[in-house]
Amino acid sequence: MPPPPETPRKRIHVLRDEQCLPTYVLKSPPCINWADSVFQLRDTILDSFNDFTKVDNSCCRIVTYNPELASELALQNKQTQTDSVEPVAPPPRRTYASAAVSHTPLQEQPHPPPTTPRAKPAAAKPTNPVRIVVQLKHFPTLPARDLPARDIYQQLVTSCATIPRAPTPLGVHWNRNNNLIIAFPAGTSRTTIKTLFPSIHSLVGTEDPPVICFDVPWRKVHLAGIHARNNTDQPITPVEELRQTLLLNPALLALKITIQPTWLKKPEAISGTHTSAIIAFEDPDGSVERTLLKSTLFAFGEAITVKKWHEKSPARK
Repeated sequence: MPPPPETPRKRIHVLRDEQCLPTYVLKSPPCINWADSVFQLRDTILDSFNDFTKVDNSCCRIVTYNPELASELALQNKQTQTDSVEPVAPPPRRTYASAAVSHTPLQEQPHPPPTTPRAKPAAAKPTNPVRIVVQLKHFPTLPARDLPARDIYQQLVTSCATIPRAPTPLGVHWNRNNNLIIAFPAGTSRTTIKTLFPSIHSLVGTEDPPVICFDVPWRKVHLAGIHARNNTDQPITPVEELRQTLLLNPALLALKITIQPTWLKKPEAISGTHTSAIIAFEDPDGSVERTLLKSTLFAFGEAITVKKWHEKSPARK
């Protein structure tokens, strides 16, 4: 018998080694060759097939003694059978001919229903009266200037009664420039108002027909650099020739002129060979003036300059 360990620590280690569990080592099964593995797999498959056959034979023996279970056996056999799956034919290849046949012509395609056009808002009816201006400020000695506006209105109404389809004026008054203003109902056409121009001429008593224009927003432009004469010894070209040469320009011919072209200065006050003229026209929104300022006009065969008109402020006393 061996002696015990000399020290307590050594005795503890010896007891711990004696009480520990034995160690088991796992060993791999003996290695077999590939031929043995193939034969072993074949045996396994045969055993499994034989086992299934034994089960079917057992079921048949049970049905023999119990005929009422035959329907359940037939149902079970039907569920376990696998139907043969028919191969799916690949879709035919698409060709240009088949695409043309399957295409729907444009005429046969359904068209969307036509949209109903929105009703345009009704144009607002004019409410302001239509007014005309009889320019008489250059005739200070006319007998009609001594007549009150009421008397002129009554005479004009009497003349209107004798003209078919002539409009009846609403009122007559003189303005600050000593021009006669005649008002007509809103919406009165210019054509019907112009039928009264001869009666207005005879009423005011001028030798030549006065200038009558409709009271609408109008603009005036300054035409500078017009050739008025060849040298300073010759007289200034008459106003009639000035109007004729200016109206050869299509831009001026299409205007609704309120003041015919005239020299800016009196002929006796013109000292050089070139001078300026003015012309006024209807222009409710200022678009006509902007177009003229960008245009090139001619007078007496020479290009002239179109400038914006600036009213002179009255001189302080």
